[in-house]
This record gives sequence, C-alpha cells and structure tokens, in this order.
Amino acid sequence: ALSPSHAFTVRNEGKVFVIGGMGPNSSCHSSVLEYVEAQDRWVAMPPMPTPRYAAGAFLIDGKIYVIGGRQDKRAVTSLECLDLETRSWASLPELPASHVFQNHGATGRLIVTAGGVVPPPPAARARHAHPTFTSAVHAFDVRQSEWVALTREQSLKEQRADFVMGTLGGKVVVAGGLGVGGHPLASTEVLDPDTKCWAPAGKMPTPRAACSTLQTPGELYAIGGVCGGPSGAVDVLTLASE
Repeated sequence: ALSPSHAFTVRNEGKVFVIGGMGPNSSCHSSVLEYVEAQDRWVAMPPMPTPRYAAGAFLIDGKIYVIGGRQDKRAVTSLECLDLETRSWASLPELPASHVFQNHGATGRLIVTAGGVVPPPPAARARHAHPTFTSAVHAFDVRQSEWVALTREQSLKEQRADFVMGTLGGKVVVAGGLGVGGHPLASTEVLDPDTKCWAPAGKMPTPRAACSTLQTPGELYAIGGVCGGPSGAVDVLTLASE
C-alpha cells in the first residue's frame, strides 16, 4: 500500500503514532498506525471517526487529540481524542470556526488553534475573490472539555496562514507564514499561557510559508518552505530563559 502524504504523528514512550493523511486522488485516510520501536513492528489502531489530512495531533494525559485538518479543499472542524488505555475514540466539541491553512499547538491543558484563511462563499469563489486572512485564536481546555472564550485582544498580532507553530518552554510560538496579500512573513509571536495574550519575538532570518517543522524540547526548526519559490533555508528558534 502507498504511504499517505500529509499524515500527522505523535510520539509516546518508544512508540510513534502515524495518523490520517491523504492518498491517491486526494482521498482522505482515517487510519492510525502504531510503530513499536523496541519490536520494530507496526500495529493497527482503531481508525479515526473523521478521515482527514494536515491536522494537528497532541498527546495529553494519555490521550491523543486530533484537531482540524482538511478533506479535499474543505476545512474539517471536528476534534476527536483516542484514549490509549481503552483504545477507543471520543468526539469532542467542534472548532468554533472553519478555517484552512491554520495551525495548532498545545501547552499544559490547552490546545490552541490560530490564524488561517477564511474560505470564501461559493459566489465569491466563482469571482476568484482574494482569500481573507485571519488572526483569530481559539483555545480548548482538555480537562474541562470546552472551548475557552477569548477576547479580540487575545488574537494574533498579525493575520497569517500556513505558518510554523510549536511549543517552547511551555509557551506556544508561531512564526512566518503568509500575511495579508499573500506576502511571506518573518515575524514571530509567543503566547503567554496565563494571560492568553501574544507578544512579538525575534524575526525569522528567511521570511517564508509552508515550512516543515521539527520540534525538540528546546528548539523549533523551520525547514524549507516557499518564499517567491521553493526555499532550502533551515532556521531554528529558541526562547531565552527568563
């Protein structure tokens, strides 16, 4: 079988979970595969209720949370979690908004979804209207199993889509992406988990979007991407200790 593209992964104590993805003809996958490193073998897990690709996935308190993603060009708003002990899925309250090219991060008990593009209505698509970029932020409290109400002041400082997002020192970080007008961004923002407000940080050396991301405990790598054409740049972000 062909391996899906745009799958998403979670690592947990010597195991790697490969979830969803996109197959031939843009077909969406719901499969979940567990790779056991010590035994060098793959194990099939219960499939996701909602097939999707390019979603966010996070391990919190023994559960894998899967949020957002896409089916074809449509945004997926479902939020689902896989309990690794019972090996069963549960559906949770959906994302409050439908965006594409948004991104997701997690810190503590919060899953944060930010930015993206608001899909135009069908009539606007027929006129080839320009996409609407957003700075909207939504936060889900996994222990309360509910979305947290945020104010406009708790939105991103800049509208952006298709950007890098990760967690450093317990703080969610966004960097780069496309801004209004489709221009590549270099700006970086850091979320304070207590106030849920964003503050600017250093700029990416190479402004760009559509980067691959590699997260380590203390570093966030932005690899490749697009900046007026394919980019081979590799930038790494660290946060200074307070």
